Amino acid sequence: MTEPRFHPDARYDSVEATERSWQQEFRGTTDVLYTTLQRYMSQNTPRPYARYAAFTQSSGSGKSRMNDELAKKVLYIPVNLGPVGGDVYPPADDQACYWFSEYANTPQSCSRRVQAFVCALFATVLERLKQIEEDTGTAVSNVSTTTAEDVLERVTQLASEFRMKMNDGMRFGQHVNYRVGFFESVAERASNTISVRRQDGSTIGRQDETVWTIARKLTDYLDPVKACRDEPLVILCFDEYHTLTKPQAASHGWSPFTVLRNVLHTIVDLPIFTLFVSTVSNVEQVVPHIQQQGMFPPIVLTSFDILAERLPESGWTLKRVASTHHMVHLGRPMFAAMYDAGRQSYQRDIIHLARIKLLCSQTAPEFLSNVQSLACIGSRIPIKFKTKTIDEPTSEIMLVASHMRMLLYVSSGFAGVITDCPSEPLLAEAAYTILALRRRFSEPIPALSYHLHWSHLDCGSSRGETVAAALLLDARDRATTFPLAADEPLPGIDDIGDDWDLMYDGAQKRRIVTVPQFLRALLAKSCHDILPAEYDRPEKADVPLDAAFKDCFIYFNHLIPASTS
Repeated sequence: MTEPRFHPDARYDSVEATERSWQQEFRGTTDVLYTTLQRYMSQNTPRPYARYAAFTQSSGSGKSRMNDELAKKVLYIPVNLGPVGGDVYPPADDQACYWFSEYANTPQSCSRRVQAFVCALFATVLERLKQIEEDTGTAVSNVSTTTAEDVLERVTQLASEFRMKMNDGMRFGQHVNYRVGFFESVAERASNTISVRRQDGSTIGRQDETVWTIARKLTDYLDPVKACRDEPLVILCFDEYHTLTKPQAASHGWSPFTVLRNVLHTIVDLPIFTLFVSTVSNVEQVVPHIQQQGMFPPIVLTSFDILAERLPESGWTLKRVASTHHMVHLGRPMFAAMYDAGRQSYQRDIIHLARIKLLCSQTAPEFLSNVQSLACIGSRIPIKFKTKTIDEPTSEIMLVASHMRMLLYVSSGFAGVITDCPSEPLLAEAAYTILALRRRFSEPIPALSYHLHWSHLDCGSSRGETVAAALLLDARDRATTFPLAADEPLPGIDDIGDDWDLMYDGAQKRRIVTVPQFLRALLAKSCHDILPAEYDRPEKADVPLDAAFKDCFIYFNHLIPASTS
């Protein structure tokens, strides 16, 4: 087996698939996210220091797309702090990145810059909404008769139009005119605010312009009768926010994030909620200072199996269940969305894309790191970690941040974390192809033994189950490599569909094995002379296992605990 390579046009295909997938109809729901934000907005006991929460989850789980969909209903102010000029989608907002990346040598100077930016952001949004209202005619005609329902309907109209303008023409790695101009206006206004402040010495620009006063103007504009003060009328959303957590002066333990958190404290009584979205976990992002209590638990929502195919009553065979097309539609939405939007050449490379994401490496490393090895093992057999606090960095956190492991639960301040690898056949298949190439360097049982000793795994009473799972998978993997006789058909082959079609390639890819092949690999001997210990009729007592199961097939590439199935 050799490592497949992308064809010469692979990058173009990837860019195209990414952009097209974003334009596909949203599948799933934003109801749980919106309900969570409503609950956080209405909570006043204990009184929160600021109304914000981290939205943290593994890559490809649909965080950005879910927020973008909710932006059709609630006014979202998106600020993407990803790498400037990077090959990312959605792309970074360059002016915002430049503003927050400028070094500040004291908390006070950093605070002035952060406050100026937030003031300018709210002011620019208000200005753009008024222009939208003028263009679309969504003004409040009679304030005295406006109800909460009227307010929310108007906010939805404005939010949807604002979102459309901010996303219009968005391309891989770059925004276009409206959004670029929006953040250029924010940066210019923020620079002018700082200049005014330097002249008169006031806290933020002119004496009558503070973060609270400008934010209040925005919320009053949206809700002039103050009928929806417990609703999240405005969502300030920082994507890739971990870039804010880099300490500016390590000896003082502050960063742009801690300063921004203090700024958000000043608007805690307004219907504005802030989301910090990222795949990376960091202590400083979530652990408050002693006086900053009333924290909201991080949000770890994800949509799973939402693009899965619905099985018809007939016409499905094992080779279709084992096909690339079927497995790619199970699990997190990223792979299925890009697969459906991509060209055929891109679809044929989808397992290679899964390998890249699982290893967090664009190239195939000669040797796997300990974390990469653990990521592959964890995608195929259930592994749990010993309980540790977040300030003790472990492989578990690294797996979530960079290797596709999922967060199931996070308590306030990341005091408690539960992670898992849900059933994702595509990632399991990617892990199999990675490990199969390296079998001569690292047998699966010794590799698992190493991690049981060094990687803080907690098998508890399930240690035997973990080893048994490794043995079963090893047997299956070996069975897929057994040579076939000249006239022996591929296991699971049938006359339905084209075996080279990704919808029917399960047998052609040797993902299906016969039961005798599996038993031979598991027992390390042929089962043609092994008689059954149990049987349903006396006449079957002398039928060898090889004959009894000659027309039976098996397909699996990972195992999950029975309690989660």
